[in-house]
Amino acid sequence: MRKFEQNINSITVEWGEPGSDGGSAITGYIIEKRDANRTQWSRVGDLDADARRYKVSKLVEGNEYYFRVAALNRIGQGPFVITDDAIKAKLPFGE
Repeated sequence: MRKFEQNINSITVEWGEPGSDGGSAITGYIIEKRDANRTQWSRVGDLDADARRYKVSKLVEGNEYYFRVAALNRIGQGPFVITDDAIKAKLPFGE
């Protein structure tokens, strides 16, 4: 998973297809975020199988966030893929 487009209060995350579908076609994705200073994940979106990009809004400027995505199929939910590093909500220019 990688960040795609960043703004002061939103970020668009993008990911590729899973390496394996576990024997059942992917039916959708779950997107969650977590403030870097907290342990609780919150669900921010659900997407159809053909979408692999999501704009996460309502971020607080200056806070750092982790994001994770899991694929769904008729068998259930796959493992989450989590961003390696926290991403700071800030304007995309400057240091």
